[in-house]
Amino acid sequence: MHVQPLTMVTAVTTWTPDAVSLVLAIALGAGYLWALRRVPGWPLARSAAFFGGGLGSMLLVSVTFVGAYDDVLFWVRAVQVIVLLMITPFAWRWARRSRSCGKPAKTRQNLTVS
Repeated sequence: MHVQPLTMVTAVTTWTPDAVSLVLAIALGAGYLWALRRVPGWPLARSAAFFGGGLGSMLLVSVTFVGAYDDVLFWVRAVQVIVLLMITPFAWRWARRSRSCGKPAKTRQNLTVS
């Protein structure tokens, strides 16, 4: 397989269709939008974190030049692994509503014994 040397031009113009990532992103996005309709008053920042930080970072490292050069250059594979293991899950976790959101924290003072 012949690959062009990585330059600024090839970094901007090289895209690779990764079917697994695209199908996964569409399924996760559709599921998030479906669940978003069921929760009134969901913060816009959390949706932006899910779509921009989570799905955006996943697609950024799978269909751009990072996905095209991941088998050729070691540093590109390292960037891809770091983003997929650290940045994408952090954005997805931040977008998920905490169970204790909006409820007072349980402390020793307000716990009752039955």
